[in-house]
Amino acid sequence: MLFFAVRKKSIMDSFDKYISRNLPLVSLISAVFIIYPNIACTPWELNSLEPSEYLGFFSYFIYRFLFFWGMIGFLINYNLRQIPTALFRKRLTHNFLFALTGYLFFASVSYTISSHGFHTDFLGSTLISQFFTLCFLCTLVGYISMLYTRQREKEQEIERLRFENLQSRCNALANQVNPHFFFNSLNGISSLIRKKNDENTLTYVNQLSDIFRYILQSDRKGVVTLREELEFIQSFRYVMEVRFANKLSFTIDVDEAQKDVLTLPVLSLLPLVDNVTVHNRIDSEHKMDISIRLNEQYELVVSNPIYPKLSPPDTNGTGLSNRYAIEAFKVNSIDYLLKPVKVEDVEHALEKYSKLTRQDLLQYLSQLTLLKPAPRYKDKLLIAHKDKLLPVNIKNISYFYATGKNTYVCLKDGNRYPYSKTLEQIVSSLNPEDFIRANKQFIVARNSVTDITIWFDNRLLITLDTEVPERIYVSKNKASEFKTWLVNDK
Repeated sequence: MLFFAVRKKSIMDSFDKYISRNLPLVSLISAVFIIYPNIACTPWELNSLEPSEYLGFFSYFIYRFLFFWGMIGFLINYNLRQIPTALFRKRLTHNFLFALTGYLFFASVSYTISSHGFHTDFLGSTLISQFFTLCFLCTLVGYISMLYTRQREKEQEIERLRFENLQSRCNALANQVNPHFFFNSLNGISSLIRKKNDENTLTYVNQLSDIFRYILQSDRKGVVTLREELEFIQSFRYVMEVRFANKLSFTIDVDEAQKDVLTLPVLSLLPLVDNVTVHNRIDSEHKMDISIRLNEQYELVVSNPIYPKLSPPDTNGTGLSNRYAIEAFKVNSIDYLLKPVKVEDVEHALEKYSKLTRQDLLQYLSQLTLLKPAPRYKDKLLIAHKDKLLPVNIKNISYFYATGKNTYVCLKDGNRYPYSKTLEQIVSSLNPEDFIRANKQFIVARNSVTDITIWFDNRLLITLDTEVPERIYVSKNKASEFKTWLVNDK
């Protein structure tokens, strides 16, 4: 039994964003907390005052409350926006200076009020302690925000590296599987042609076409929904059931509601089900049933009975040992040597090289450069908007943005449209001279970058010519690549 974990995407909101969105409420609650001693002492204060002094008392109380409310809002915003990466000591120093300035201003106003006969406590210990509390409170909020942001960025970087590693492994595995599956499929077509069953042959070819179309497009898809992968397996299922008649069957038990929610790397299931046929006996005495189902932990379980072959399965290896492939390669090369290398083969290769003139070498090298196909990149996108398809010129795009399961195309004029493709799919279709993957959430256009700020830990903060939903950071590891990309001439 084999288990393949399928993970649901989750979004964890940023601490600083939460505080920023609710800054008035946070400041209000903090102000009430700081002046609570004054609130608690209000009944005793009123008992010691004359009724004619009540208006002055409450006016001063409201002034104190509004002052602390505004001061707290200013300092929290300052900590989150102006010094988001400052260490605790530097942050405390800044907040202390602002708090001291605020106290001096408050005390001077209170002194002026007291000179007109109103009771104030501009030199009271309570007021001084309140300003100290304000200083430490704002420092703590800013420092916690910084720690949270760092931790979140580390988790995102770990997730990105994990995904890239998984993608590389899947690509390598797919490259090994494709040739093997190709030859088996051709054998199936040959069998149907010999039986002269035109209808089954046509259906087989159509299903096989869907399979190879999916495989050829796999390098651009990255992560797909479970529904896409199972639709591919359904085509594979038909091909295998035709090949093995009634000796091979599939049982797929997956809830329809989960097919569009769960995601997994493209071609994850192919090596599992294909290797069942490679490494097991499948005949009338050993009928094979491949089961695909979801367990309670939302893990995709692929299981099958085991009927090991009596002899090791035949494989085509890398395909380079094929005699005809090697001979074809030799036509456009000096030679091709296989291990173990024979002395006579080396001598033959050196003899061929010695006979080449300088003109031959130059011509050969020029032909090699022509073998590489010229890359083709999109110059326009078709964006579905309401009941229309909007043609958008690539030059008018400022950035692509991904959040959760949603991807957006953001134009220089400020308009933003949902887009059906992932950033992995998008970046492969764009000219790398004009666009770069800045981080997990952003692809930015070269001509939209207006400013670069060197940030904490040698990261880069990118400013674009249009408004962005959140700050664009380039990690320390990609900073050098980004700077080189930005200044290189096309």
